[in-house]
Amino acid sequence: MSWHMTRLRRSVWILMGALLVTALLISGCSDCIYSAQVNAWLDTNENGLRDADEQPLEGILFHIDDVYNQFRKVGNAISDSKGKASISVWLPGCPKVKLQIYSEAPDEYRLTTAERFDADVSRTDVVFSFGYFYTPSSTPTPVPSPEPLACHQMPISYFSSYWLPIAFTDSGVAWTTAENHSRRLIEMIPTNHEVREYQRTDDFLGFADIYDMTLAPDGAVWFTTNSGVSRFDKGGWTSFIQDNGMHAGGAQDIAILPTKDVLVETEAGIEVLDPLTISWYILISPDALGNRDQNKFRTVGNEVWLIDRNQILRFWKDEPDSRVNWEVLWTPDTIPDMPLVAINDADLAPNGVLWVTGFDDQLRPAVVSTVLGSDSWTAYSYRTTGGAIGRSGIGGLEITSDGSVWLDESTAIVRGTATPDHATTYRWDRYDASAFVWGHDTRSISRIAASPDGAIWFATMNSWFRCALETPRS
Repeated sequence: MSWHMTRLRRSVWILMGALLVTALLISGCSDCIYSAQVNAWLDTNENGLRDADEQPLEGILFHIDDVYNQFRKVGNAISDSKGKASISVWLPGCPKVKLQIYSEAPDEYRLTTAERFDADVSRTDVVFSFGYFYTPSSTPTPVPSPEPLACHQMPISYFSSYWLPIAFTDSGVAWTTAENHSRRLIEMIPTNHEVREYQRTDDFLGFADIYDMTLAPDGAVWFTTNSGVSRFDKGGWTSFIQDNGMHAGGAQDIAILPTKDVLVETEAGIEVLDPLTISWYILISPDALGNRDQNKFRTVGNEVWLIDRNQILRFWKDEPDSRVNWEVLWTPDTIPDMPLVAINDADLAPNGVLWVTGFDDQLRPAVVSTVLGSDSWTAYSYRTTGGAIGRSGIGGLEITSDGSVWLDESTAIVRGTATPDHATTYRWDRYDASAFVWGHDTRSISRIAASPDGAIWFATMNSWFRCALETPRS
């Protein structure tokens, strides 16, 4: 599955964030405490609001000043991998105060909202919003504009751009959903641009929100909902919930191994449906996983990887009658020289090169690559690619069979192609959406995905688009 950081999509990138403040003022004693919860995220479209595809930011410093008594930084905190932090200040003797909450902007970022907000200690329902946009201090030599992509819109009634699940058959037929509900599955056939709709209203899962979907080797569509897991083929529907074997609800990410074992991330951790016994077991507890809203499965050859901002887990199976195996493939400790401090997406190229998107130690968007087993990394950023990447947060990552690397950056798609004279040197071409999808609302590209027939798909606020490529994906 192509990353959906989103699920906050395309999900790390940098609007600094809605700051949900809960004030706790303990009175009736000699001292008081003021406490607040803060969030940080990337405002890619500079509108000062957190949109569904704008993602959290780790490592942002938050402070509280008492401007009445002229005390600075009486409370401090730093955002975690979810972009969240708790900040508080101890007030001995419960003095009169006027508190303001603010943050320190990373280098080359500017606010899109107010710099400071007053914290009213008498209220517990206040939401403060901070927005940051990436503004590089220098402009690199631009690369020539590439030839436009040839794209076709797949019109879908009642389209919703929130979760944006998509899955493909080997022939390139795409499956998605409308209105986010499992009652409306959509089949998009590229050969004749036909869109077919399948509805289900005969059980309660037909009205559940769909978070993710994938296709099984037999062609059946599997998808997760907030209540369980459903399987659809054109002969009917099958649902799995806690009443018939699952250990928990809240299913989000889903993937299927070539052995037909179904892996699902639920509130119980990673659950597996054994295809021989048709029974569920818990493979990994929730404690071993990161932020569920930032996780995603990706199929890599005969394996499945689970990617979150702090680790990559690998899943495989040796024998048909054995349990699924798993191990930690990457953490910051296992590869200490990795140039990124947080990751957003990853994929393995056919030549064995691992590509990862995220932020470097200066909180700048970047893409890095390494040959698995090597200790060296190659980094690509705004300056080193002629300004082609890193103008805003880098969302999804896709790699086609020719080794091309595809990125989405809110209002553009970026393609990295190895140059003929050097396999490790890449040319980066930036395709602004408005240039090849004229007349449509392309202010925000929410998702990209590569299909096996050699096409790149991307979703905007109102539709999916398919762009034909020269080389099919294996």
